[in-house]
Amino acid sequence: MVNEKKFKNTMGDFLIAMLLSGRNVKNFREIINDREIARFKKESVRSTLSRLRQNGYIKKSEKGWIVTSKGKVYGNR
Repeated sequence: MVNEKKFKNTMGDFLIAMLLSGRNVKNFREIINDREIARFKKESVRSTLSRLRQNGYIKKSEKGWIVTSKGKVYGNR
């Protein structure tokens, strides 16, 4: 499976992440990911997560969404 990004990170994204992360790699990645996800419409993300959950590929936990074993098998095809 080829992972093609629909949106590219801009120089502004990198600058904001660098300035706000406090030179912490984990924080830097979280900021970049948050900015990337923010570009998607909330409704489309919600419907996609719902469809994946109904098909048994992901499940909701206290910390967020988790890929199930069925989802891992599907993702590794």
